[in-house]
Amino acid sequence: MIALSDAAWGVRKNHESQGGYFVLLMNVKALQGHLDQPYVVLDWRSYKLPRISRSSLNSEAQACAGAMDALEYLLIFWHGCVTPWISTTSPGRPRHPHAVCLGGRCEGAL
Repeated sequence: MIALSDAAWGVRKNHESQGGYFVLLMNVKALQGHLDQPYVVLDWRSYKLPRISRSSLNSEAQACAGAMDALEYLLIFWHGCVTPWISTTSPGRPRHPHAVCLGGRCEGAL
């Protein structure tokens, strides 16, 4: 799964900021730079950021936090679908390949 987020600082009325994200299900080759892989959009959102931003970096961080929340939820949901006999309330995180891309910069976790 890959989460892509981006934000625009002060572009709305009253200089509010806009954020958004996509969460995509892709082949693991996409994490290795092969971005020509087919994908499925699992979740997306475009929204007014909930807090006033004083900088572009703050807007990007807010949008990234929303993307990470969605990614974490979908990873746990996917883990429950693939391995239903494992408790989702037990400590530890699902070990599925994932990445978060923030405003054009990508940080991966394998």
